Amino acid sequence: MPKFLGSEFKNSISKDLKSCKQSITIISPYITQNAVRRLIETLPSCISSRLFITLPPGPEYVIGTVEVEGLELLAQAGFELRYLENLHAKIYLLDQKYAYIGSANLTSSGWELIGKSGEGNVEDMVRLPVTELDFTHVKKRYIVPSEFLDLKGEWRYEVEKYKKQLLKQYQEALNGMKIERKPKNFTMFSRYQFPPKDDLWYFQFSLAKTTGYLVKKEKQNFIFKLGGDEKNPDATLFVPYKKVGKFLTEKYLDGARKSWQFRIGIDLHNQITFRIKEERVILDRDLEGDLQNVYPK
Repeated sequence: MPKFLGSEFKNSISKDLKSCKQSITIISPYITQNAVRRLIETLPSCISSRLFITLPPGPEYVIGTVEVEGLELLAQAGFELRYLENLHAKIYLLDQKYAYIGSANLTSSGWELIGKSGEGNVEDMVRLPVTELDFTHVKKRYIVPSEFLDLKGEWRYEVEKYKKQLLKQYQEALNGMKIERKPKNFTMFSRYQFPPKDDLWYFQFSLAKTTGYLVKKEKQNFIFKLGGDEKNPDATLFVPYKKVGKFLTEKYLDGARKSWQFRIGIDLHNQITFRIKEERVILDRDLEGDLQNVYPK
């Protein structure tokens, strides 16, 4: 009784190929040389009738879903090569006795030949006994209307020309490609701290050294939540990494501290500064919200 073979297709057809004695017909739109090598290794030398039908020369030959090198290997192994317009079927006909029909092309992915573990597409094939009526159907639908594929035809020049053009366009596209990654934001919170004499507001922050290195690696921007509570701060301050990142990391390059400590102060003139000890970086006034006069001057 016919059954779905799934990943057993490769082993099942390899077994049948070894006992094949007279003829093999393969109908496959796509082809790769690795799969062809696997096929040829299994074929007995006594098989006199060998036929392969694929797509006609076209875009598939340029992008590599039909590998010309695979076709050349088949020709060297005695296969007659033919093509059929709009081909989509995948059929492996052995001695006109058994047929494998399904979705697997004669490709590395179709035969699960990728990598050491043998990976590939999720395919399925069915093994069926072939009657005389079945063979007549295959002959009329696929073999008779197909045309001879000449590997020395002018199409080879056209395929190589378009391959070079496609490769050039691909390289130009890669060279011109600039993918902007939106930087991540790192959020920190501080309650109001008693301010120095020249400040209206003052906030203290401590950043674990390991987290600091991650912020540096990913160039994360800072969002500082100021006053109130962490879920509902009185104000938020956005600071791009490029504004303070270099300053912050240079001050802690020695790696002696387990944390990076810094402060943000807002003075009597509403100037906002990022501070490490006595050194400062002036920040833009990207403050959203209203700070409270917890420690009025």
